[in-house]
This record gives sequence, structure tokens and C-alpha cells, in this order.
Amino acid sequence: MMHRKVISIPLLIILCLGCAVAFAADSFKEYVARIKQVKLENGLTVILYEDRSIKRVVLQLFVGVGSRNEYPGITGVSHLIEHLYMPGKRPGDLPGDDLDHIGGSTGAHTYADFTDVIVTVPRDKVEPAIRMMANRFRDLGATGERVEAEKRVVMNERLLKENGPIINMLIEQLWATAFLAHPYKNPVGGWPSDIQSTSVSEVNKYFKTYYVPNNAVLVVVGNVKAEDALAHIRRYWGAIPSQPLPEITITAEPEQRGARRAFYHYPAAQPAIAVGYKVPALLDPDRFALDAIRVILADGATSRLNKALRARALISSVEMGPSWDAARRDPILMTFVVNLSPGANLEEAESITYREIERLGSEPVTEYELQKAKNKLETQFYSYIIHQPWTLYAPGGKAVQIGYYQMLAGDYRFMDGVVEQYQRLTANSLLDAARKHLNPRNRTTVVLLPDKEKK
Repeated sequence: MMHRKVISIPLLIILCLGCAVAFAADSFKEYVARIKQVKLENGLTVILYEDRSIKRVVLQLFVGVGSRNEYPGITGVSHLIEHLYMPGKRPGDLPGDDLDHIGGSTGAHTYADFTDVIVTVPRDKVEPAIRMMANRFRDLGATGERVEAEKRVVMNERLLKENGPIINMLIEQLWATAFLAHPYKNPVGGWPSDIQSTSVSEVNKYFKTYYVPNNAVLVVVGNVKAEDALAHIRRYWGAIPSQPLPEITITAEPEQRGARRAFYHYPAAQPAIAVGYKVPALLDPDRFALDAIRVILADGATSRLNKALRARALISSVEMGPSWDAARRDPILMTFVVNLSPGANLEEAESITYREIERLGSEPVTEYELQKAKNKLETQFYSYIIHQPWTLYAPGGKAVQIGYYQMLAGDYRFMDGVVEQYQRLTANSLLDAARKHLNPRNRTTVVLLPDKEKK
């Protein structure tokens, strides 16, 4: 009689994910080894990666300024400058130096710790793209008329946020409640009154202070010879003068010594609960264990919060804070949003949420949960959105990842050790991290109570 060993489906999935990760790890190390870094005399850091398998080239500029650098009265100015950066003509542009003419596209993002501008062009249009980006780095072109026009655009974005998915405003209220002193308490897009009152002189002063080559990283990824791209960058960027950056003091957030709880009245259909725990910055060793904890608690239908709350028919969904904002230069919040079902008991849902999160500091996770979380994190790291255009296997994904670690870790090569750190995690390392950071004294909660009025 033949005896066959039966492997459960969940275990089989974990094993398959592990094989994919092992394959990706070798390719990833080869990829990192082929990246080239050069620093120009004016302090501009240039990072280049040739990929001849694709037709286009991504040029992504990262500038070391974001809402963390802002102070009361000018919150949102980093975001406003991001809007002003690419549009319009500048001195030094040649006829045809516009993205429509050369068949390119652009995008930009403002974060708490940095701002980026992305330009994607055909491989034979790299030189005009580099020239255009340099001309805008020299001159924002911020006239009174342009600033007022973009302020209206930014205020419209704010209205869309306020009238969009409730998680947007709930998370904003959570950060504003959790942080008393550090500028992370301010929304990245700024407070409405500051956006409306920011003057053109304040915009230009801020731009000239921080948009300097010694505060910037230019990443080039795609079908272009590294030496050719570098020659163009030296030609158009090399003469831009560096200047000393201001010595700013970021107010450190004092230790939280007790749970905070606030209410947010808003015309929503159902109540919701946003919970945040202060956790360390990107370079803290506990970050890797906390990433795994995030996955175990709220990533997917079988996560702990989902299972515990659905078993009592209390929720419609559980959401984590966005993964791209899960780490910053300074300590931040690990956030979860619990959206209640119609008629659900708010107090019971809140109690179960706290119980499931905080018991990770007293009970070790299972080996199955740990391995599943490791494999998810590793797979996400290599191909977080592999079915989207913005992926590690397209130039944009590579440029984003390189720049992210260069800005937040100070060296893009930091990313080469991330998966190894995930692989080293143990149940005890998660237990220790949860005990330190996921406790009631370190917790902030904002409860959404629906208003009867319509939005």
C-alpha cells in the first residue's frame, strides 16, 4: 500500500512563495550591484541603472524637503512647490522643450520627509528631459499669478480629500491628536488657512533654500547608457551652485505617557475607529518586526483583526495605514482603521481591537503566522505591485525604491539587507517589539461619530 504525505494548501502556498522569494533574492542582489552612484562637485547625487530590456527612461528627482521642514503659517508650501515645478516655460528651455513635444509624462509627490518629481521619456529624449529638469531646478517660475492658480488647485484637492473616503480625514485627525510637538502632526498637504495665506515671496524663499543640488538626488533608470546620461547631467546640472542648508531644529516628540482618545464628528454612514501606536523610524532595528506585526494584524481576510472582529459581525473592513508611509526619518504611527457594520456595538469593537493588537506583547505569534508574514513582506518588497506599471520590473518602480532608501536611510544599498532582516525574525523578536511599542500608554484613538447632516 502506498503512503502519500499530504501538504495543506496554506502550507503549500507558503512554500511556493518562499521559492519565488529565493529566486528574486539572487536577481535583486545582481540588480543592486549594477547600480552606479556619482556625486557632482556641487553636491548633487546621481544614481544610474541601465536596463536595455525596456524602451523608456525614468528620471526621478528627490529633494530632501517635505512637510517635516515646515512651520506654522506655511504648512503645505512643499506640496505647493511640487505643483509649480514642472509646468510652464523657463529660461534655458529650447524650442520644443516640453513633455508633449518629446512624448514624455510627468508626476510628482510630496511626503513628510522628501519631495519627488518623475519624468518618463523615450530613450532618445533623455537630453532635453535632463535640460528641462535642470532649468526648473534653477528657476521655479513662481509668479503671483501662477502661485494663486496652484493654490486654488491645491484647495480643490483638499476638498476632494474631505469629501472622499473617510479614512483620509480620520487618519489626518489621528496624527494631529497623537503628535503634540513634532511637525508630523501637520497634514502633508498643509492646513487650509496656511495654503490660502502663503505668499509668492514665501514660496520663492522656501524653494531657494531647499532646492539646491547638495540637497537632491537624481535617479536615472532605463534604456540609456549611464555615461551618456551622466554627461548630460554634468552639462546641465553641474553649474548650478550649491549652498549651505539651514540648520533647522526639528522638535522631538515627547514621550507619550498615557492613552489618548478623541472624537471626530463627520457626516459618514457608519462609525469607525482609528488607532495608532508610536513606533520607531526606518533605521531602528525594531522596524522589521513591526512590519511583520502589521501584516499579521491587518493584511488580508485571515489577519487577526479581521478574523476577531468579523466573528462578532462588527465590521465591514479593516484598513492599515498606507505601506508607502509605514516608515519615516523620525518615529511615526502604526495605524489601523476599523470600519463598523450597521448596528455594530462601538465599545465592543474598540475593546476587541485593543485586545488583538496588544496581546502580541504577551503571547508569541505562531510559526505559521510568522512564516506567512515573512513571505508576504519579502514578496511585496520585490514586486509590491507587479501587475501595475509602477513595479520593480519597470523603470519607475526601480527609481522609486532607489530614491526612497537613499533619502530615508542615507544610502540606497540599505535595501539590499531588508529581506535578510525579515528572514531573521523570530516569534520572540515580534514579542519584544510589540511589548515595547504596542501598549496602552503609547496608544492614540480617534472615534468617528456620524453626524446626521449630509456632506
